[in-house]
Amino acid sequence: MRLSVLVTAFALLVPVAAHADNFTLTGQGQTIAFSLPDSPQPSEFGDGTGFAIDNVDVDFNGTLISESVGFYAARTGIAISIADETFFAGGGASASDPELIALGSQLYTGSESSPTFVLGTYTIDNGGHIGLPEGDYSLTITGDTAVTPEPSSLALLGSGVIGLAGLVRRRFIA
Repeated sequence: MRLSVLVTAFALLVPVAAHADNFTLTGQGQTIAFSLPDSPQPSEFGDGTGFAIDNVDVDFNGTLISESVGFYAARTGIAISIADETFFAGGGASASDPELIALGSQLYTGSESSPTFVLGTYTIDNGGHIGLPEGDYSLTITGDTAVTPEPSSLALLGSGVIGLAGLVRRRFIA
């Protein structure tokens, strides 16, 4: 009896593993890629305008750069921005540290403080904004495809096996 209570409590307390969403932006000879949790904790968010996640490792054409990635509400007309603090402080973009502000649709659902990304492929327009060639880009958001049992699933399986072992043991003892 005590063992089954402990196993049940353990199964309920084991955290569920989170998966990541992968972002790939291609077009105009550029490839930009990064990964984020599917439901991230924003570093900052605006009043109905969107949110930002700081210190994201972004691969700009094979060069890894730590950037701030912003996602915007539909009413702004901006889909995504990728920039660092130097840019926002007026430092501008450079070939070694490009920046992107792209027009397009909203890429998340839920509130700004607890967003969830919408998987799919989107056409976004750099529009000659900052640091990268003008034109349309394709942004693809995919979820992790690796099928890995979550800890709670393994705990549930384990508790079932222990329960069956206990049932078999009682039948043989009685």
